[in-house]
Amino acid sequence: AKDSAGTYHFVGYKWWQYYDSRGEQGNWGFVTPRDNPYDGASAIITPGTDAFGYPTGGERVNYGDFVTAAKAANLNVYKTLLNLP
Repeated sequence: AKDSAGTYHFVGYKWWQYYDSRGEQGNWGFVTPRDNPYDGASAIITPGTDAFGYPTGGERVNYGDFVTAAKAANLNVYKTLLNLP
């Protein structure tokens, strides 16, 4: 969205990545190196399958749910921008 000065704002655009980087030794991405999203159900220790039959789990620890909070925050930004006068 463009502000009143004509500027388009991008928060986190240069610092975000899809996958975690093993070399960084941190969870900076949206999914693990094993291709499990941080959704509270896939990035876990216990092996399983998702709704489409793809394997999940097999992680060193249960990482928890980041996807739900990130999705809600992004949707709230759009809702706020769409409701501007």
